[in-house]
Amino acid sequence: MTSIHSALVRLNIALQKNGFWEIQLENAIKRAELLDDFDTKQVSKEKQTTKSELSNFERAIRAGTRALSLQKRFANLSKPTTEIINSHLSIRSNDRVNCIASGPLGHGP
Repeated sequence: MTSIHSALVRLNIALQKNGFWEIQLENAIKRAELLDDFDTKQVSKEKQTTKSELSNFERAIRAGTRALSLQKRFANLSKPTTEIINSHLSIRSNDRVNCIASGPLGHGP
């Protein structure tokens, strides 16, 4: 007896409906596995794209690319990449504000 069949018996599903529900649940499990595999591959592709975009953008900054060119490049980056950059900029901005507010020795300005 399969675990699905056992579960259906414990749930008191009518015996004539067991076969139908076994097939439905098995198909749902197979679909979920396929979607999980697809999602894993999709996330991996997105990670590679983001990693590549971040590396290229960083290289452009280090090479001394003009601000207008960087602004155009930034506008063409994917949403996950821009979110990462904005997050890092926000953190650095907060760190600088906290540093200035606490003064050189942590005693205020």
